[in-house]
Amino acid sequence: MLWGKALAAYLFESARSEVLVCDALKATSPPGMSEGDFRSQLALAAREQRDAAVADLKRKYAPKLATIEDQLRRSAERIERERSQLSQQRMQSAFSIGASVLGALLGRRTMSAANVNRAASAARAATRIGRESGDVDRASESLEVIQQRQRELQQQFDADAAALETRFDATAVTLRKVQVSPRKSDIAVGEIALVWTPWRKGADGFPTPAS
Repeated sequence: MLWGKALAAYLFESARSEVLVCDALKATSPPGMSEGDFRSQLALAAREQRDAAVADLKRKYAPKLATIEDQLRRSAERIERERSQLSQQRMQSAFSIGASVLGALLGRRTMSAANVNRAASAARAATRIGRESGDVDRASESLEVIQQRQRELQQQFDADAAALETRFDATAVTLRKVQVSPRKSDIAVGEIALVWTPWRKGADGFPTPAS
């Protein structure tokens, strides 16, 4: 009984096991496993956690990307609408100017009231063309701004995804060594017995078990 207590006390004071801990993957090696074997064991867990983290990242960015794509669609529709209006305005202006010129050439009086009205209408049409052209330019600039935001968001996503690749690289994750001490409740000493076996000096001068 005394020997059992002494052995338990000795194990409690001196017995130690060293393990490797990977905080990034929340994993611990079995006692005595080499670092190479532990990293190989971590590879599968790292891939699974990386895939799950990338899926979460995509879900995080999905609403932002969808918003920008909707803005791009509406901006493209606006440009098309403004261009169509500009084209119609140019056509109307051409008709007004043509009518004014023909009226001046064919009319009896160059400065007739009709010709003056035609000229004024042509001038107003030219002014509207300028406004419509400005609307097209502004719509195009707005599209470029949205496209730049889309590129920046994509670059940010790519950077975050690359960071996850590094974080879950089993060959590069940081490992730390931890000394594990036994608890008294973990030590169980069974029966202790003293065993003696006879030995004798052999012909070569070294001791050998006696048969």
